[in-house]
Amino acid sequence: MKFLERLRLAEFSKPEKYFLWMLIFFNFFGVLYQISVTKELSASVFAFRSRLHIVFGFATVFYGVGMLAAYKRWYGRLTGGGLVFLGVFTGVFTGASLLAILKLRLDPGPSPYAEPLSSYLPLAGAIALIAVTLVFFGAIFSALIAYFSRNRREYLGAVIAYSQAGVVAAFFSHAVFSVHIGVNGTMALIAASTLFFALGAGMQNLKAPLALTAGALAALWVFPIDKNIEKLRSSDKPIHRRTAYIGLMLSGNEIKNFIPIFDGWSAYSKINLYEVRGTRKIVGAYNYYPTWLYDETPDPYRQRAYRFVRETDSVLCLAIGAGWPALSLNLEHPENITGVEVDPVVVDFFKKHPGYNNALFNRINMITAEGRSALDELNKKFDAILVDLPGSPATIKENPTEFEDYLFTAEALAKYFDLLTPDGILAYYVLRHQVGGACATLKANGAYFRTLLFAGRPDNIDSNSYLVVVSSDRSRVDAIVADALASPVVVNGEKKRIREVSRQYYDSTLPALTDNRPSPFDAIKKDPRMFAGLLKAAKFISVVIFALSLAAILAVPRAARDRAGLLYFLLIGAGFILFQFYVYAKFRSYFRDLITTVVYTTAIFSVAGSAGSALTPWVQPLKKRGLNLAVVFLCLMYTYFMFDRIPFGVGNIGLKFLCAALIIAPFGLVSGMFFPLGLLATAPPYLGWALLLDALGAVLGFMAFYLMYWHFGTASTIYPLAACYLFAALLITRLGGSPPA
Repeated sequence: MKFLERLRLAEFSKPEKYFLWMLIFFNFFGVLYQISVTKELSASVFAFRSRLHIVFGFATVFYGVGMLAAYKRWYGRLTGGGLVFLGVFTGVFTGASLLAILKLRLDPGPSPYAEPLSSYLPLAGAIALIAVTLVFFGAIFSALIAYFSRNRREYLGAVIAYSQAGVVAAFFSHAVFSVHIGVNGTMALIAASTLFFALGAGMQNLKAPLALTAGALAALWVFPIDKNIEKLRSSDKPIHRRTAYIGLMLSGNEIKNFIPIFDGWSAYSKINLYEVRGTRKIVGAYNYYPTWLYDETPDPYRQRAYRFVRETDSVLCLAIGAGWPALSLNLEHPENITGVEVDPVVVDFFKKHPGYNNALFNRINMITAEGRSALDELNKKFDAILVDLPGSPATIKENPTEFEDYLFTAEALAKYFDLLTPDGILAYYVLRHQVGGACATLKANGAYFRTLLFAGRPDNIDSNSYLVVVSSDRSRVDAIVADALASPVVVNGEKKRIREVSRQYYDSTLPALTDNRPSPFDAIKKDPRMFAGLLKAAKFISVVIFALSLAAILAVPRAARDRAGLLYFLLIGAGFILFQFYVYAKFRSYFRDLITTVVYTTAIFSVAGSAGSALTPWVQPLKKRGLNLAVVFLCLMYTYFMFDRIPFGVGNIGLKFLCAALIIAPFGLVSGMFFPLGLLATAPPYLGWALLLDALGAVLGFMAFYLMYWHFGTASTIYPLAACYLFAALLITRLGGSPPA
């Protein structure tokens, strides 16, 4: 209790200060990661060619000035020398982190720091550019908000409201552009944006930011970025990566022409391609993006799919792309290969290069056409049909017209069945989220096609992958099962499941072909005993939490419960919570991973409650009409963000909006049950516990992500960290007893 009483005071002990510093620097490192990722979104490093990059850049700059302002305002007891020391430390920290990130990417050798100091000149320019962006724009926005605010309370309310607009804008851009920049990258973006606007209220003196801006501009003049980076990339020093197989030989200039073709694909290998020095061996369309071959072992399940065609006469490969599938088919040497690719630009680009053409395309009959017409053109039987990884996200539209979507419809499945010989094989290689989304049709019709699902190896980066095998030949199926059971990468649990599936292989009742998606609740209906204990525990926990919520509401003074403010943040939490459950339903089969689910949902509920309640006093200065408009805006934005992720198809957009709103509403009510800690946090004795809980939730979220190495959705992972830091920043001002005047 003494510790809690001390937290009520405006004075901090050294351990408490170090704890808050740790939170801020932890977030700062996340911003560095965000910078390293956003540079990958543009075709050239630090070239602002992407609209999404600009949005992320603005959100990141807000953090820099906000952090300086926080130290100036709330750590005012630091002397000028202390602030200088803090700035130097931050600069060194930034430089070292960027050197590690960029240098390892440019030269992934055993000794990446063995080059002379001249190699780091472009990185110095990069750091200078980042400093300009962080300080200059941040100072402008902070000054504008301060100018139009009549008093300090109104200023603080404005920056907090604006921070939420930044969060919504970031998610809106993510949803519109559908570019995955990584969990950590987006997490750092939201945390940085929100933290800046909370801390920016302390901005009183623009001398330091303007001085830093001038220094950064001078550094940019001394170290021109583009020329130095191009010089570094054009050096003849080899990259320490081993190549394998046959690949496309591309020079540096050809790579620059190559990247825009895949501009909408994943950002994570775009920078790899661009940073190639000299001629490299390139394979396109591997795991959604182009890459070069190096010492990475491909997924054995994907390899096994291509080994099935070794002794066949004719093979049809759908979504053949221009790289890995064509290469694998060529190595297995089937007699006749037919490849279907709907993007003629991709195929034409690779066919321009003789080395690649002679190695792969001379033996492949390439067809480029829209999905339905491509299959209609085929008038012969195939011994094997391979459906490789398509290039679009794993969602089936209500009226699929794109080739990737068409691959997973009942119409396409029936067409495959007609094209197969009596003993033919149909093989899909899909990711787990495709099994839950685009391949739901395949799951629903699995018994009809006598389908086997083989889970991917657990140590692979695409560990949520499946090989789906279809065949009416019992001996061939038995051989496939034996091959899977003999594989050293198949764990015992998966072997047991494969045996069970194979025993039931010919005993299933054949359903009619349909595109209806199976409901996650079907498993509960089939075997309710499996979830009986979980449901009882959930009911008990809900009752306890509801009781605590009522007690907390009655205990807190009425003036501290701003209903509009609570609704404002409740809707934010509800949107993320809904998305969290949606992602789990796709990545985890009916919430099998109970431990990870509990960790994530607990962190989100508790942090959302704490942050929402703590922010209530600072939202009050806003006029009632403005607050209502903000709530309506948030409702519309989150409804728009969620409506495309409804787990059932609704053709009319208006109905989809209505369905999304109806889904968000009950989740909002449920999330309100998890507000006791947040409501209790408005009483000073509970502030310390709420802060520690928020920090613990963020740490648990990171641990779950890194230990499981799975992507649970950017939205679900971002919110705990963003709320944690925002609450921590506001806690600093709350300890004095009231918001700044």
